[in-house]
Amino acid sequence: MTRHSENNLENKLPYKDLEALKDLVNDQAVVATTLGELRKAIEYERLGKYVLGHIRSRLQGEGLGCFPAELLDPDHNSTPRQDQTVRVYRLGSTVADLVQAVLDPSPTGDRALRQANEGKDDAAALAAAVTLEKIRELVLDA
Repeated sequence: MTRHSENNLENKLPYKDLEALKDLVNDQAVVATTLGELRKAIEYERLGKYVLGHIRSRLQGEGLGCFPAELLDPDHNSTPRQDQTVRVYRLGSTVADLVQAVLDPSPTGDRALRQANEGKDDAAALAAAVTLEKIRELVLDA
């Protein structure tokens, strides 16, 4: 990679370091990012299988997890690629609970998945109620 293209890559990163990534995750709940972007955020020059452990421990140090976790495991990803994408989320969050519920099925996880689905239905019901109320207001004003 030439110095010029490296500078262009640096300018296109959605975050400059792991603290900025953490802020982004706090705003968006889940952030899709590449191993190349994570490598850059922890200031490593090259992405190799041994850098994966450093990325994983630095994410955990910021209270962040990622999926698929295997991409940050050198035993499972012996030839990491800059463009491999992971989803980063806050540990202890609802997203983390849902990821865990899917990856490690259990009765507790099943309840978490059901509650997430019920929350979606509640949001849809609320949106429908608001729309209905607006229609009533329009009809009464006419």
